[in-house]
Amino acid sequence: MENVTTKILDNTFISACVIDINSKDLIKVCNKKYSLVASHVVYKESLDYSDKELMNKCYEKIIIVDMTNSEKYNELLEYLKNRFPNLHEGELSAFLVALLGYELKGKSYYYITDDQRMRISIQKIKQDKLFIQKLGAAISNFNYSGTIGIIKRLSMGKLLDTDDLKQIINDLENGSFYLSPALIEYLRNES
Repeated sequence: MENVTTKILDNTFISACVIDINSKDLIKVCNKKYSLVASHVVYKESLDYSDKELMNKCYEKIIIVDMTNSEKYNELLEYLKNRFPNLHEGELSAFLVALLGYELKGKSYYYITDDQRMRISIQKIKQDKLFIQKLGAAISNFNYSGTIGIIKRLSMGKLLDTDDLKQIINDLENGSFYLSPALIEYLRNES
């Protein structure tokens, strides 16, 4: 798939798709427009916290990237784990896959996370002088979004219709995914 945006996923998106959203195979719909990637750590975490058979079926549609043989990746992951102990290794590994494999190489991507702590930490990481020194490059930009952002994009791209959106909103409201009234309104708006 040339000129396709890659979505680098953390567990929040995958869990929402597999556990909360039952009315639509959102991973399958995403594959029509995007290349989906998860880090090896995210994959292993998914298997630890969910039904293994269900997760393995989900991962048939997701590329698993293992960067554990990269010295740079391991050095940066260790630094981030110590610097941000409140973040999970899966989130940090997915962030590093997005940063090292896409952002620094100028490839089209979005890192997908719904974890508010991770989103706040991204801004801190971008300004962390020691991290930048270890990385060997400044981070001028870093693209990220969340589950709702992807759903909105799929709707705008006509891959989800109004009925699909209603069912997905209902699934999310009745699941473990937190959905504020503002996010519900955002999804319902046509533009």
